[in-house]
Amino acid sequence: MIKYIDTHCHIQFNAYKEDSEEVIHRALEGGVGMITVGTQKDTSRRAVEWAEKNPNGLWAAVGLHPTHLFDEEINEEVEGEEVAYKTKAEDFDVDFYKKLCASPRVVAIGEVGLDYWHRPSNVDAEDFRRKQLETFEREVALAKEVNLPLILHVRPSSWETDDAYDDLYNILKNYPPLTTSVPSGRGMERRGGVLHCYTGNWEIAKKFLDLGYYIGFTGVITFPPAKVAPILETVKNCPPDRILSETDAPYLSPVPFRGKRNEPVYVKYIVAKIAELRGADPEKTAEQLLSNASDLFNIKI
Repeated sequence: MIKYIDTHCHIQFNAYKEDSEEVIHRALEGGVGMITVGTQKDTSRRAVEWAEKNPNGLWAAVGLHPTHLFDEEINEEVEGEEVAYKTKAEDFDVDFYKKLCASPRVVAIGEVGLDYWHRPSNVDAEDFRRKQLETFEREVALAKEVNLPLILHVRPSSWETDDAYDDLYNILKNYPPLTTSVPSGRGMERRGGVLHCYTGNWEIAKKFLDLGYYIGFTGVITFPPAKVAPILETVKNCPPDRILSETDAPYLSPVPFRGKRNEPVYVKYIVAKIAELRGADPEKTAEQLLSNASDLFNIKI
């Protein structure tokens, strides 16, 4: 029985190449449902394959992550955790992703959005921004066409600016969430989405909440409070029916697993932290988060 939901993990990534089935089994045995999220063609296709192999608790999202628009080698430290990977430039192939959406296990378009933090040195700043904006608008158009919500990645060019949030907002304000009784191939007509792995402040979050979007929190909220104070404020203030729990596994392991590979089953620690920060009952919090995911992604749990 599913009691928890990890709305954003990457069990199809190479970090689980040797033990994907065991990772999925541990999560399902622990009562954790999962949405495994694609970042480009290969990982989106594999996300659908894994979801179709595990129809009782695993769903998929498909999309092209903004860092995969350029050839780049990413090496950075996130709160003491080394994150390193290479990206190979890929153009958004709408027909490819549209075909993947034919699977009933696909519940979102994602991971898509804007990332101004990682700009290759050989790419002009304006071209860098323009290509991301054009691609994201095409991904939003696909989400409208196939009637699926968006899983959104957003990262500004520095800690001192909100540029990526501003650009994202200006696009999304023309794409308001909508849930009506109009029949569609996936039930109710649905729009909207979630700001995944939210690391902004409460003022920014309010703007997107006012548009009707959800906010997703990861193991970052278990990090030392002094380092993540703005995020913790957002957790405390966010409406209870607009919060999602996620791991972003294999990255950002929550305390007490810092320094180890993350897994979907660890979402329980994130749910517990959300409850603690809000002064809420852990079981009722888990139920609310499960209901929120069911509402946004139109999944039957």
